[in-house]
Amino acid sequence: MNRGAVGIAGVVLLALCASAGAQPGGPVKVECVEVAQRDMSPTIELVGTVLPNRRSLVGSEIAGTVQELPVLEGDRVEAGGVLCRLRDDVRRYRWQSATGRLEQLRFALAELEAGERAEDLARWKAAHEEAEAERKRWEFERDRVTELWNRGQCAPKEYHETLQQYHAAVGRAQMAEAEWKKGRAGPRAEVIQAARAAVEAQEAEVRLLQYELERTAVKAPFAGYVTIKHTEVGQWVSEGAAVAELVEIDSVRIRVNLPEAYVRYCAQDAEVGVRVEATGGDYVARVLRVIPDANAQARTFPVDLLLSNVKAELKPGMFTRARMPAGPKQERLVVPKDAIVRGPQGMVIWVVRSAEGGDTAAPSPVQLGEEWLDSVAVSSPGLAAGDRVIVRGNESLHGPGPVIAVPWKAAAPDRSGAPKVDSPGPAPKTGDGEHGRIPMKNDDTPGLQADFACVRHGPAAHVGMLNEVVAGVRGPLHLAALNLGTRRTYDAASVALSVPARAIVFHIQSRVS
Repeated sequence: MNRGAVGIAGVVLLALCASAGAQPGGPVKVECVEVAQRDMSPTIELVGTVLPNRRSLVGSEIAGTVQELPVLEGDRVEAGGVLCRLRDDVRRYRWQSATGRLEQLRFALAELEAGERAEDLARWKAAHEEAEAERKRWEFERDRVTELWNRGQCAPKEYHETLQQYHAAVGRAQMAEAEWKKGRAGPRAEVIQAARAAVEAQEAEVRLLQYELERTAVKAPFAGYVTIKHTEVGQWVSEGAAVAELVEIDSVRIRVNLPEAYVRYCAQDAEVGVRVEATGGDYVARVLRVIPDANAQARTFPVDLLLSNVKAELKPGMFTRARMPAGPKQERLVVPKDAIVRGPQGMVIWVVRSAEGGDTAAPSPVQLGEEWLDSVAVSSPGLAAGDRVIVRGNESLHGPGPVIAVPWKAAAPDRSGAPKVDSPGPAPKTGDGEHGRIPMKNDDTPGLQADFACVRHGPAAHVGMLNEVVAGVRGPLHLAALNLGTRRTYDAASVALSVPARAIVFHIQSRVS
């Protein structure tokens, strides 16, 4: 049978076909989750800016010539890593000289504190005993000559010379005794204290020179990235001059301006959902502080949010959107965003009910409320906490019918700072189907493309997005064309749709001639 051109008779569906009726081929296997009940606050979306957790203009504490600059702008350095090294030869020579002088003073102090040597004490004692013996000899001569002088039997010259020799011997004995006593007593306390003070002063001088010598290597005060270099090899750096600018982004701050009416709902350490357009990721931040200084014109208060950034994907200056608390908490029904699909009449969720013949699924209109990461508050007629809703497989349902429901295994929320990215899942089995890329046009995301697979089911063909790159698309999405190989072209240039959900299914009705 010859095949002719294939015309597009259907329309593009977003996770739900417009047609109703039983599922072809029997029950469809789906993944479901129970509706949760959670205290949620209404939120307000505020734009913000990523700021480094810390920023430092690292300077040199001493003056000198730059000998080495081992970092470049953009390099990561750990705490204590060298940013700049100055010439240190002159300071090293001064330190060596001061260290030698310190050793001399320490030896002198040790000598004073140890006291006199035993040999010196013995020598002084012997000198004292010798002088004392000499004094006694001349004392005897004085007494003898004096007796002769009194009897008129001694010449005047002999008498006077004997007296002089005696007085000289007495003086020598007194000097020897004083020297011996001084040796036994040791150095005076004042002399030892003066020597100790000299040692301490020299130690301070050595420490100062050692400090300056160590400061010839300018080191990073914390782990971070070099953003600006302020010097170069061979350049003279003055004391206190900047060497490099360093930012810490292992965790980052997000600064938003919160209107004064909502400040009372912003509690410290409260979790806040943050969207960063540059990375396409959703993050969980916490309120670090509310700065109590309002902008008098705008009546807004600066609020800092703290966000882990272990993978360094967030850079200072990036644009963010944060959903800040804007009212008291209320109990709301919450489902994963993947449970929401767009039908012809608006947003719906597929609710699974148990029956005698097995589980059945039926669509239920839903109104969306506040969002939190991959969850959204909903209200729907008859929906209650504990009800089961379909999260995976709902895009293939065409109307109420039987299903095989299995629990959905949700990934744990990532609070490490890495954006949340869902796995696209396996590609559908194609059989005689066709594959390619779908070029799309979006006002906010030029050049957008998505993988697709086309699988034929009799007269119908289903084209499904495999990689969910459209998850973050905002605004109208225009499908330009579906080029399936070289054999067929499905023209759908006139179709326009919005993309609030993750998965897109194109339902293409075709006739075969």
